[in-house]
Amino acid sequence: MQNLSRMDKPKTITHYVLISSADDTVAGFTSTLAKSLEDQGFPARVLVDHRDLKKAEIETVRVFIVVLSEHYAICPFRLDKLAEIVDGLGARQRVLPVFYYVPTSDVRYQTGSYEVALGVHEYYVERERLEKWKNTLEKVAGFGGWPLQRTGKTYEYQYIEEIGRKVSEHVACSVELHSRVQKVNELLYSESDDGGVKMVGICGEDGTGKTTVACGVYYSNAAGNRFDYFCFLDKVGECLRNHGFIGLIGMLLSGMIGDSNNNSDIMKFGNTNKGMSILKRKFLKEEKKLFLVLEDIYDEKQLQDIVRLTNCFSSNSKVVITTKDNSLLHRHEIRLYEEHVKQLKQEIQPASNDGSISTDGIGRKYGVWHTRNPACLK
Repeated sequence: MQNLSRMDKPKTITHYVLISSADDTVAGFTSTLAKSLEDQGFPARVLVDHRDLKKAEIETVRVFIVVLSEHYAICPFRLDKLAEIVDGLGARQRVLPVFYYVPTSDVRYQTGSYEVALGVHEYYVERERLEKWKNTLEKVAGFGGWPLQRTGKTYEYQYIEEIGRKVSEHVACSVELHSRVQKVNELLYSESDDGGVKMVGICGEDGTGKTTVACGVYYSNAAGNRFDYFCFLDKVGECLRNHGFIGLIGMLLSGMIGDSNNNSDIMKFGNTNKGMSILKRKFLKEEKKLFLVLEDIYDEKQLQDIVRLTNCFSSNSKVVITTKDNSLLHRHEIRLYEEHVKQLKQEIQPASNDGSISTDGIGRKYGVWHTRNPACLK
């Protein structure tokens, strides 16, 4: 079992935010973002060269903002430090990618300007180092983030405002989060693990921090290399209520595997058997381990659908669900995390005015937050 001891002790904070940037954005977008964060009371350091960034400083940062521009992959030291940041990501830390007029797919699959830059590095960088960079870029692309588009209707200042809200939310919500994340992980990796698919539920009323804890658990596991696939599905209960079991299968197929053709057929004809066959082939036959988070489960039927879905997963895959109804979890003998949810609400003050914890950064209406082959991670 992976050592989770690095979550045991809180770190002393010197910079709340570290912004990793290339020279083509530092004089414009990046400096404006840093000034905006400073004005909100979050000390931010902007890095372009990255060579003087020390491990001790990395451990003190709460939020890493990565401005992925056309020039980002040109500097090998920048890629080295990005890999170090992602590999050592703690439960109370977050990576927030900004795709600065670069398609997310260029970063994930190293195409476009990223293919050109890495192609140059191939001539003088050892293969192992190059592969580590590629895996890191793929993982970072899976953390979600903000894709800036020249044809979009959102201005840069609006993205900067949204990033500021997300940083504020995370810093406010990370108080004592590490201990709660560790308790959920202890349930996921208990000594009684029989090698099958392990499922743990996080239970509490709205606004008590279920999503915050689930995100912390997701990130703490994404930092390692124990799993082949990661997926965070938001508003699953709503999706199941509106589209049924086939909707959940469609989310996994389109979001994780990228099989848009099969997903279209399955949603059109309601072919659940075909969908489950594809998932079984991907996870069972290929023996790929999945870490899956499913948010907002409402009732017994939805939980039965999720249990049915786990038949498609390989041994040692993990599933975390959130719900307001702990009786659902008890009836299915699912391990439950429900400790001091009222205290959690008092200790962790969300950034929004209505007292709720925003999940806008996780995805769209039925959002998918995922990455493929994490270190083989938003």
